[in-house]
Amino acid sequence: STTIYGFGYDRSEDNYVVVQIYLSKCDPSHRALVYFVNGASWRDFEDDSLLTITYPCISVYQGSISLYFGDSLHWITFNWETNADVILAYNLIDSKFYEVNIPSEVKLEDYTLCCLRIIRDCLAFCTVMRDENWDYMVDIWEMKEYGVHTSWTKLTFMQVSNNFPGYMLPACSSDDSILFSTMKREFWPHGMQ
Repeated sequence: STTIYGFGYDRSEDNYVVVQIYLSKCDPSHRALVYFVNGASWRDFEDDSLLTITYPCISVYQGSISLYFGDSLHWITFNWETNADVILAYNLIDSKFYEVNIPSEVKLEDYTLCCLRIIRDCLAFCTVMRDENWDYMVDIWEMKEYGVHTSWTKLTFMQVSNNFPGYMLPACSSDDSILFSTMKREFWPHGMQ
């Protein structure tokens, strides 16, 4: 089993929230705990949408930690009922779990690593794979309209030579460039066309 975590801000209650979800690959008896900082209390949370969720088979960079975006916490997961990799989200305002589809073009088994980011104020899905020369290939998709599956758009592609020590992942962005962070905590800018 795996435990995933999230931390965010519920602006409707002016309260910080910690979410802890226990996922089992074999047993659909998943459990979520929600901690409200102002009330200093845990709430046991059951939601049928958690019953079909497991942890994905791909390596997810900092995968046990959520991405906070748009009043929701997000994790990359796998729905065994639909046999699809999905983003599990928890809305802090209405205390509900829901799924966000990943880009249609992405088949996680083809990649070495993936992660979620915020790029240009949009939810972004990043993948890393190696090509036949062992160069790293980094793809980034952004969801231009949150929650609309057809709005996933491939934003940029970057090839990193196999002479480079490891992969790079996006750290932050502006309107026309992305700053990538390396495994050695160095930063590299990348312009977007």
